[in-house]
Formats: sequence, structure tokens, C-alpha cells
Amino acid sequence: MFVLKTVSVAAIICLTGCASVTEKVQRVEAKVEQAIDCKNAQMDIMYLEDARATTQEKLLNGVATILPTTAVLNLISGEYRHRQSIATGKLDDILQQKILAISDHCEIKLAQL
Repeated sequence: MFVLKTVSVAAIICLTGCASVTEKVQRVEAKVEQAIDCKNAQMDIMYLEDARATTQEKLLNGVATILPTTAVLNLISGEYRHRQSIATGKLDDILQQKILAISDHCEIKLAQL
């Protein structure tokens, strides 16, 4: 019960104190929709890699989508879909696809992790 309360409080703090998830996702979506420009390919790849969600971001956004209080707030604010895409890794998949498209188009070899 203590853990649930702690996670609930952390999710509410994240909802009120974090930068808007919608704004972040919209910036990333705009970058993904841009045409590929090989002159800026390295910078675009770095931006897209930095935009990937951390494990903590995925966890907090996942909690924010399932707790009743935060889920209602997310539905009202319009952030539910964006939080869900971060929590499930869907946003990371979209970013990875764009990174691969840029590297293929501009013939850039990506470092293997």
C-alpha cells in the first residue's frame, strides 16, 4: 500500500511539475515528419537519440496512464495518448525508424551499442 501511495504521489508530481508531455511528443513528431536533409543528418540523429524516453520516463508515464486519478487528468488534458506512446515504447520505435531512415538515405554508419 505504501508503494502504491508513493508511486501515486510521484505520478501526480510528474503531472504537475514536468514539462508537458504533449509538447515533447509534438516536437518529436514534427522532427520525424521533416524531410531528410543530409546536411543536418548527424544533428538530426543526435536530436532523435536524445528524445528517446528513459526507463524512468517510461515508468512514470505508464503509472500516469493506469492510476484512476492521473488517467482522468490525462484524458482531460489530452496527454493520455502521448503518455501511453512513451510508456509502451511506441515513441522510441518511431524515433528508431526515423534514425534508420536518415542513416540509410545519407549513408551514415550508426554506432552499435
